[in-house]
Formats: sequence, structure tokens, C-alpha cells
Amino acid sequence: VISWGEDRAQALATLDGALAETAVLGLDTNIAFLRALLADAAVRAGDLDTDLIDRMPPFVAPEPTEAALAAAAGAVARSSGSHPATAAASALWRSASGWRPGGDPVPRRHLFATDAGEILDAAVPPDGQPVSTGSRAGRRVIGSAGPAGTRLATDADGTLWVHAAGATHRLTPLSRRAALERRLAEADGDVAAAHPELLAPMPGTVVAVHVSDGAAVEAGDRIVTIEAMKMEQPVIAPHSGTARILVAPGDQVRREQILARVEPDAGASVD
Repeated sequence: VISWGEDRAQALATLDGALAETAVLGLDTNIAFLRALLADAAVRAGDLDTDLIDRMPPFVAPEPTEAALAAAAGAVARSSGSHPATAAASALWRSASGWRPGGDPVPRRHLFATDAGEILDAAVPPDGQPVSTGSRAGRRVIGSAGPAGTRLATDADGTLWVHAAGATHRLTPLSRRAALERRLAEADGDVAAAHPELLAPMPGTVVAVHVSDGAAVEAGDRIVTIEAMKMEQPVIAPHSGTARILVAPGDQVRREQILARVEPDAGASVD
């Protein structure tokens, strides 16, 4: 993607706008990182060198906007009537209209998990009009039916890819039971911290293995580094223990592939 302008600021603004309108659904890209890079003060000033990216803070993907969540909730609402579990139900039940006796229809609520592990609560009102936003039980509550200007695709496993407001998000629909199980797992800090498997945060190439198999490591030690689209992502030890390395430099790995295990030392406590 190449842009030009009367000056650097105009060219950068044009480039950022083009990236914001670029929607690639169904696979990971570094578009969000590129937009963050364009917003960096050094880049905007033209003060560039080969260590620039290393000096930047760790990249954090943007959170889904209200428009993105509304589109995802609308897609789930539209597909719910065709679910095998509802095949024998009445038309009123399959409509998910929110009807209830003696009261106004209630919004249909849908839960989603982001790649960062956050659980979001989106509401689609029966009349399609926006509802108030807020938070409940630590979850963000979003209202509105699928708005115009969004782009959406669905993976074979039901995962939704939504492009809205210049960013693409991968959202995993959750049942209430699955959401509860996730929250309980997060609340159990000891169990979560003690999990020995280190997973690839993105598909890419192993560019470095920083410790040897069987080495003693401490919490926070860098174990493996993954590179994808010129972006490096370190994978660190969640606790102290013995590293068991399952990959080698040059290996191609998929998202959430097990890269290594850190086995806690016998009798050691895990924070």
C-alpha cells in the first residue's frame, strides 16, 4: 500500500485511511500493528532507525467497537433459528423475539470471547433500535442490531470475523455455560498460573529458542520467539520450573500450537 500527499502528515493520514478500509477476514494480519506504527510520534516525525519497533511498547490490539459487537450479535441472532437444537421448536421460540407475558420484549443477549480473553456481552433489541450501553458483572454491554458499514465472515467452527471502525476483530460466540467456565478458570489464579503449556500466540515461524531443553527457568524468562509478518512475539515462562522445548528455530507453527512446557519443580509453589 503506497500513499502520497503534499507533505508527510498528509501522506501518513492517507495511508492510515487506506489501511483502516482494508478488510481481510478469516486470517490474521498485521494491519492493526501497522496503524499503530503510523501513529507513533517518531514515525510521524520521520525519526526512523532499525531499533524503532524494539523501543515501542508491546502492541495491544484494539478492542471491538460497539459497531463490531452489534454486527456479531446480529449474525448470531440470525443464525440461531437454524440451530439443530431448535429444529423441533415452534416458530415463536425460533424467532428469538424476546416476547414475554405481561411485559415488554427483552433484548437478546449474546456473549463473545476476544483473542485477549475478554468476555463481552452484546444485546440485540427486538425492535432493532439501540439500547443503552454499560457494564454488568465485569462485562461490557453493547446495544444495536447489525449496523451498516461493517463486514463480517464466519469460520467453519462458528468464529466470527468482523471489520468495523477501521479494525478487524475475531470473536468467539460463547454459551452462558462456556462463559461461566471461563470466568471460573480466570478466578482460580493458582490453577491458571500453574498451567505448564506455552502456546503460540499467532501462526508464524520460530525464529529463536532461548533456552535448552531441560533448562531451569524463572517466571518471565523468554522461552521462544515467534515471527509473523515482520512482527516478533516472545513467549515467556508463566512460572519457574524446568523447560521442555517442543520446537526448533525455523519451525512453522499454527496459532495455539504447544511450543514448550514449563514443569514446576517438585514441591515448589506457583504464584
